[in-house]
Amino acid sequence: MAKGFKSGGRVKGTPNKTTQATKDLMQGVIQDYLDSGMLSEDFTKCAAKDRLDFVIKLISFVVPKPQSIDMSVNGTLAHKTAIDDVLATLAKENDI
Repeated sequence: MAKGFKSGGRVKGTPNKTTQATKDLMQGVIQDYLDSGMLSEDFTKCAAKDRLDFVIKLISFVVPKPQSIDMSVNGTLAHKTAIDDVLATLAKENDI
């Protein structure tokens, strides 16, 4: 296969039929589980710790996790000079 040249398989942008079929199957199974009321029954039968674990795992599908942001500060610190000046003045006053 030449570098940068696609020479077989699906055309770019064509969805994977197997993946879609699997998603559809799982969606049907989950929907049936919800509609039957078994989820509510199973949830109430669980211990408090297990219910909390279940909710924590599901919440990641509803509320996105915050992303860390890498920040850098370029420039000078004006406060450092001011502190150095104050310390020098105090040192002169106390003859240190």
